[in-house]
Amino acid sequence: MNNWIDKELAEVSERGERRKLEAWPALGPYLERDGAHILNLAGNDYLGLTANPNVRGAAAEAAQSLGTGATASRLLTGTSEIHAQLEETLAAWKGHPAALSFSSGYLAALGIIPLLVGRDDLIVADRFCHACLLDGARMSGATLVRFHHNDMEDAKKRLHKRGDYSRCLIVAESIYSMDGDLAPLSELLALAKEHDAFLLVDEAHALGVTGARGAGCTADFPEASQNLITLGAMGKSLGAAGGFITGSNQLRDLMINRARTFIFDTALPRPRWQRPSPR
Repeated sequence: MNNWIDKELAEVSERGERRKLEAWPALGPYLERDGAHILNLAGNDYLGLTANPNVRGAAAEAAQSLGTGATASRLLTGTSEIHAQLEETLAAWKGHPAALSFSSGYLAALGIIPLLVGRDDLIVADRFCHACLLDGARMSGATLVRFHHNDMEDAKKRLHKRGDYSRCLIVAESIYSMDGDLAPLSELLALAKEHDAFLLVDEAHALGVTGARGAGCTADFPEASQNLITLGAMGKSLGAAGGFITGSNQLRDLMINRARTFIFDTALPRPRWQRPSPR
């Protein structure tokens, strides 16, 4: 019955793509293995916050006072004051009207894209977009076309059929995770305005290290309440876990009511976001 699994694994091995999990004694900006102290350049903990004593102390304090889990989805009993404080803080940090948190950046992508577009709509995405963005695009049922990486002329060509579709979504990352290069956000935003499209920007690798207040490349963009929507991940430079979307207040309200990965998912655990006590 499981012969097909062996066949799939054999094909993966033949392509030289067979992977395995390797456990480390402790995770963070530095790793220990066989007595060696290793700088971790394979992770996303850019600021070393996972090892910061204040961050660890706040998490431990929150676990003691609030427990270890949210117990339910946000629409049942899973929303706490901590969630509200987190989202207000994220929106203010980004300089955008509103924010909504998800259990991961991946779930944020899978929640927002099918909400914005469907079968009668068009998605135009950079070829280097992360897998979560492409998976969200495929789940939406919208027509997906991809333009050459950071090539605005090619993006314009892909948008020439915009009029054939009800809604249109342009998808890009602000800083691309594999190459580390930046997207031409001003040009992409201009294209979104010209074609009456949404622009979804994945800021996962920009948060904490670029922009005003370290809030990413789209910090303080005044267009946030109109064409621009951003995706953030809290499991990278912020040293924790979770994802979030920023956009208009109306979009936040719609996500609460229609985003399936928000509605049907147990809420982000509260202790990870407890504010530190004054020390």
